[in-house]
Amino acid sequence: MTRWEYKVLMRARAVGEPGATGWRSGTDWDPADFLEQLPKLGQEGWELVTVTPRSGLAHQSQSVAGLTTQEIWVFKRPIDAGEQV
Repeated sequence: MTRWEYKVLMRARAVGEPGATGWRSGTDWDPADFLEQLPKLGQEGWELVTVTPRSGLAHQSQSVAGLTTQEIWVFKRPIDAGEQV
């Protein structure tokens, strides 16, 4: 039977923050190099399983209900039979 290891990465959007747009740095992926990370993960054997969007309820006085404020990316790769995790 194949055994798997998992990697979970998060991206957060700077929604509702004054003057901020787009994806926020300081989470698992810096927005500047996000697209560069995907091929590297593939070369390391990681396969994307799912991306789960999460929406916010409110940020200070501005409602962000229904807007995607975070993404949870789940990857998996097989564990070699002789490898210990």
